[in-house]
Amino acid sequence: MGDLLRRDALAISDAWRASLDLDARVAAALADLDVGPVDVVALGKAARAMASAAAAHLGGRVRRRLVVSTPDPRHLDPTVLVGEHPVPGPASLTAGRAVRDFLDAGRPSGTTLWLVSGGASSLAVLPEAPLTLEDLAALWVAGLAAGVEITTLNRLRAATSGLAGGLALTHVRTPASRALVMVDTPAAHPRWVASGLTYPYRPRATDLEAVIARFALAGELAERVRAAGAARRARSHRVRTVHRNLVIATPRDLRAPTVAAARVRGYTPTVVPVMTGDVGLAARDWATRLTRLATCSTPQALIGVGELTVTLTGTGRGGRAQEFAWTLARHLADLERPVVVVARATDGQDHLPGVAGAWSDARTWARAREAGWDPETLRARHDTSAGLRALDQLIAGAPTGWNLCDLYLAVLGPPTR
Repeated sequence: MGDLLRRDALAISDAWRASLDLDARVAAALADLDVGPVDVVALGKAARAMASAAAAHLGGRVRRRLVVSTPDPRHLDPTVLVGEHPVPGPASLTAGRAVRDFLDAGRPSGTTLWLVSGGASSLAVLPEAPLTLEDLAALWVAGLAAGVEITTLNRLRAATSGLAGGLALTHVRTPASRALVMVDTPAAHPRWVASGLTYPYRPRATDLEAVIARFALAGELAERVRAAGAARRARSHRVRTVHRNLVIATPRDLRAPTVAAARVRGYTPTVVPVMTGDVGLAARDWATRLTRLATCSTPQALIGVGELTVTLTGTGRGGRAQEFAWTLARHLADLERPVVVVARATDGQDHLPGVAGAWSDARTWARAREAGWDPETLRARHDTSAGLRALDQLIAGAPTGWNLCDLYLAVLGPPTR
């Protein structure tokens, strides 16, 4: 039963990939684009796939192209700029300057086409002075320590950037501008993808102070954030192009194909609300839901999408999906039903290269102890990847061409008695 449940869980959690057609969605979003030359700016984890889909539709109309994305060893394209993620680095700063310069030279084309997906906030940066690249890294660390959600981090980025929060649009020189946005923040407005790269945002000083407090910033770093925010507010926000944002995919698109795949395999699906907040709280919530579902007489599937938060207190290695699978495993032994949990990143990378996520079951923590690991210690120091790798419970990953946050699934087999 365990092997069958695991095969079912892995297949159900990956079914969405065969159901979603990126090429068709991009083509539909560009069907009414005026005839004429187009400049393409693609940024984010899905930038390569989105740029490829746009090129297939536009053909020779693409006059210039700039693509910024994460490394992909399968596609070593020297024309693609690779920035650092999730913490911006020197290549991210180079990419941010390249985006600005590319836009400033865009007059001869008719339209600037933006292809925007999650991850762009780190991959291409242009911090407003006096903030430095080192400060951006410090803000990332402060956010992890405070357990802030990605939307809050992106608000801070938008308020202190020379590109984000719509300032990139002030550099567009073409008469028209259009952005196709792939959303990876299920609980937030699409405007916070890529820190609002193509959504105008002019925060008040009080808005910035609220974010500073959420990050628990103090001292010189807090003062530089305030100064950067003030400098950004003083900038010209004049946009000289006619711009339009179109959302082409959201995390909710994961639900229908996952529900359908569960039904095909004989499971009764239950969809939970959007998953946000602390990973430990989410795991306890799922344990409660699974306990209730365990009273049903038929196989069950619990399905969720979202982006959980890990508040770091150790020096281990892992990712949101791995952390959830490992933490929930602590509660699975109490269920009187066979169960398998899968948590995976839809972009194919759960923080660590080559790892898309993980699975766990009622025996995971017991097997860890038998192998000489203390599962609670691994959880406490956020070293879940070590335990999962030792138990062969990691899910191999590679870039999928999508970035729609994380998918969570639990399947309950029939009662054992």
